[in-house]
Amino acid sequence: LHVANFDDDLLTSYLVDPDTGTARTVGVVSTGGGPRVVTIAPGSTHAAVGTKDDGVSIYALDPVHGRAKEVAS
Repeated sequence: LHVANFDDDLLTSYLVDPDTGTARTVGVVSTGGGPRVVTIAPGSTHAAVGTKDDGVSIYALDPVHGRAKEVAS
């Protein structure tokens, strides 16, 4: 699960426990520019984050831990 935080310019990554539904933070990265939307294609290893200044950054998603790491902006 990945959530854009517009006010703090962050992308937060969570792992969700399949038994309890509890979400645990596993990573936070700065996006700059007020992230508005996070898009991940089914089965993809990357996320695209659109920002208020019409920018787009690409993040690699760790397949084991779910953390995001910026790879292009």
